[in-house]
Amino acid sequence: STGDSRRGAAPGEPEQSTAPPEPSGGVEIQCRRPSTKAGSPTRTAADATSSAEGAADRSAAAGATVADYGGHNGAVDVSRYARLEDERRFLVAALPDGAASPRLIEDRYVTGTRLRVRRVTDGHGTVRKLGQKVRAHADHPTAVWHTTMYLDEAEFAALVQLGGSALAKRRWSLPSGGCADEFLGTLAGLVLVEGEPPFDAPPRSLEVTDDERYTGGALAALDGAAAAALVADAAARAT
Repeated sequence: STGDSRRGAAPGEPEQSTAPPEPSGGVEIQCRRPSTKAGSPTRTAADATSSAEGAADRSAAAGATVADYGGHNGAVDVSRYARLEDERRFLVAALPDGAASPRLIEDRYVTGTRLRVRRVTDGHGTVRKLGQKVRAHADHPTAVWHTTMYLDEAEFAALVQLGGSALAKRRWSLPSGGCADEFLGTLAGLVLVEGEPPFDAPPRSLEVTDDERYTGGALAALDGAAAAALVADAAARAT
């Protein structure tokens, strides 16, 4: 019947579920809503194919987004594997009123790649993930195709050993539906608010959506002196 995720079994055997497993640990760890933009996984349904060329032909006919995925396997329909994120980002002097449900986010941006290893810890437990972000437009940092894979402890332990830059922050949910990131360590004092449109700018904020300096990878790459200078500049601009 419609909506039934069970798969038929042989007589005498229990039916098996094909529904995807729920990730363990905390819930509501992101501040984003599922994308409904044209070309996103929620708007595109294309049959699987064993060749990149066949995928490109079918995707073009269906109106899906097709891109040269870094020269690997030719043209790839990224919308079949990733969801499109297009967020606005704002610099604020302090956490906005109503910030709640904090969770600790620890990131490692793997050197020379578009990969990010993430651990999220809250009152419900810990979630570990491997993410890849591919820009939809090379000269705009905000619109990205984001692919996520959930990891167990052993997988996380192996991947976090890869060379990279670390970034730690505390993420808060906001009544507006967005989130506020309160950075830790050498970036203590920096607070960014972000969310997908429709999203109202927080009071007394400065939009830095297209400022490369405030992307996660750029922040993680800063040394102590550069981080201190950016925090001081941000404090002056946000007041």
